[in-house]
Amino acid sequence: MTPDRECFTDFALQEYVQSRLDPTVRRELEQHQDGCDQCRAALQAFQAEAAFMRAALAPAGDDAGSSVSDEILALYCTGALEAGDAVALETALSRNPDLLQRLTRLVRETTAARSPETVDEVVSTPEPAGEILRMPKRSARPTTVSLERRIGGG
Repeated sequence: MTPDRECFTDFALQEYVQSRLDPTVRRELEQHQDGCDQCRAALQAFQAEAAFMRAALAPAGDDAGSSVSDEILALYCTGALEAGDAVALETALSRNPDLLQRLTRLVRETTAARSPETVDEVVSTPEPAGEILRMPKRSARPTTVSLERRIGGG
């Protein structure tokens, strides 16, 4: 299949939304969606769904980690955080992409300080093994469901 006749799968788009794609695949997907209305629409639908789920699962008034210090994140990385605190932090990480990015940045900086030549090996996210990331060109926009409609409502 040639690049102009293929799109990224829904799996790949969801992995992109969750920041779990290899940087090379991520760049390819970003370039592709710039020129593909169908993939761009599907990606926007997955992003909206992820934002909706984060908001729905976040406790009322939860700033989901803005008060978490780098010291707490470092303790978590070294396994020195108490079990209950670690669980609370993992919950905040699952609900707050910004906090997860802070943790990732801290890990990268720490790894770079220890051994600059192995940073890419330790930090890079491998492409999901055995998963299909490409498919034939999409022929239609994704079907979306309005989350605002009430069940049983008109």
